[in-house]
Amino acid sequence: EQANKLADMEDMPTGEEMTPLEQRIFNVYSDFSKRISIDAWEALFDEDAFVVLDSSEESFTALIHFLMKHYYLPKRVWRYIVHKFEIRERRRELCEQFPAEFIDYMINNATFDDLISYDLFEGDDSQFDDYLTYYYRLDAAIRKHESDKLDKYFDLLAAMDVSHPYLEIAHIRVALQNLRDDADNQGILVTAVTKNHEEKLKALEKTAHALQEMYPVDLVILHTCGDLALVQNHLEEAKYYYDKTLALAKDNYIVKGKQAELAFCMGDYIKSRDLYLELLRINHYDNHVRAGMIRANACLIEQYKKKLEENPDDTDTSIEMAWSHYQSYHFEEAIECVKDIVPVGKQIFEVHNVRGRSYLCLEQYEKAIDDFFIWKEAIEGLDSEDNSEETKKLRKRLPYVNFLISDCYLKTKKYEQARKYLDLAMATEHDEIILSFEAKCELEYKTQNYEACIDACEAL
Repeated sequence: EQANKLADMEDMPTGEEMTPLEQRIFNVYSDFSKRISIDAWEALFDEDAFVVLDSSEESFTALIHFLMKHYYLPKRVWRYIVHKFEIRERRRELCEQFPAEFIDYMINNATFDDLISYDLFEGDDSQFDDYLTYYYRLDAAIRKHESDKLDKYFDLLAAMDVSHPYLEIAHIRVALQNLRDDADNQGILVTAVTKNHEEKLKALEKTAHALQEMYPVDLVILHTCGDLALVQNHLEEAKYYYDKTLALAKDNYIVKGKQAELAFCMGDYIKSRDLYLELLRINHYDNHVRAGMIRANACLIEQYKKKLEENPDDTDTSIEMAWSHYQSYHFEEAIECVKDIVPVGKQIFEVHNVRGRSYLCLEQYEKAIDDFFIWKEAIEGLDSEDNSEETKKLRKRLPYVNFLISDCYLKTKKYEQARKYLDLAMATEHDEIILSFEAKCELEYKTQNYEACIDACEAL
C-alpha cells in the first residue's frame, strides 16, 4: 500500500536535472539487473562520495531522496541498504530529517518478504517498473476483496511486453479466494464447495504444477500448489508442498498459517491451535490467525465435553477446556470450568493462570490480581535447584505474571504499583515482552510523562 502511494509521485529526473552522484545512483537503478544486485550497490557505496567523511552525509541524503522516488527494490537490496547505513538504529534521528513513513517503508521492505520475485521477470525491462506498479495494485485489490478492480489490473498486466509467473498465480489466488468466500457465506467447509468446481481446479492445478517444475524453489509457487491441494482435501499432497516451502524458509509466517489450517483439516485440533498460538505470539493483531485458533478450540471444546460426560472428575480435562474457552473469548465459561477445582501440584499454575486472565478480561481486577499473586508465589516457591525442563518452563512465566499484575494496577489507576511490577516484567526478556512495552507507553501517557511516553513508543 505504501508502494502504491509512492507510485503516484513524479517520474525519474532527466540527466540534465541530476548531479554527478545522482547520475551514478540512477545508472545503477535504471539497469534492472544491477538494481536487484547487492554487488552493484556495494560498488557504488564503496566510492569516495559515500566513504569520505566530508561528503558521506551529503551523499547519504542524496541517496534517500533518490530512493523516495525510485523504490522498487527487492528485499535483499533493502536489507543491505538498511544494514549498511544503520537505518533501523538511526530511525528516530532520520525521521526528523526525512518522512517517517518512508523510513518505515525501508525498514519494512528489509524485513518482510517480497510480494513478487524480482528475479523472474522476462521481456522489455523498460516496462518492469510499470508492471510492478500494476502488480502491487492487483495484489492489494485481491487482499481487500475489491473484485471490481481485478479485471482492470489483469488486463493492464497482460497487455504489457513483460511476463512473470506470478500473474498466473494471481489468477489462482482469486479463484481460491472466491471458493473460500463462497464456503464462508454458506457456513460450510471449502472442501464441500470445491466438489462443484473439479474441472476448473484441475486446470488451475495443471498450471501451478507446470510453474513449480519451471521454478522448483519459488516459495509463492510452492505454497500455492499446497493451497490448491488443501481446498481439494488432498491433505498429504498439501503437507508435501508446505513442508517443502518451510524447508526453504523455516520462518515463513504465511506457510506456518497454512500448516495450522492443514492440521485442522486433518483433525489434529491441538496441533492446529498451538500453531495458531505460535503465530499470534509473532503478530497478536492478526485476526485471520485468531479466527483459526478459535475454530480449532471450538472442536476441542466438543471433544472435552464428551470426555467429561464419561468422567466428570477429570480435572485436567476441565482445565484444558477452560483454556479453550479463554482462547475463544468465552471468559465466563472458562471460569465456570475451574470454579470447583481445588488445584494440586502443577494444576496450581494452570488454574490461577487461566482464571486470573479470564477475570482480567471481564474487568474484575481484584479477583484477577488475587489469582495472579497466587500464581506468582507458586513460581517463586519452585525449588531453585530443580532445573528440569518442566520447572524451567514454569519459572519462565514469572515476567509475564508481573506484567499481568501491573496491568491490573494500571487499569485501576494505581500507577506506582503498576510501574513497580512493569519494571520487573521488562527486566527479563520473555515471549510476551511486547505487551509490557505497550503497557509502558500507556503508563507514561496516563501519568503525563510525555517525553518518556515518546521514548517508550520508540522502543516499542
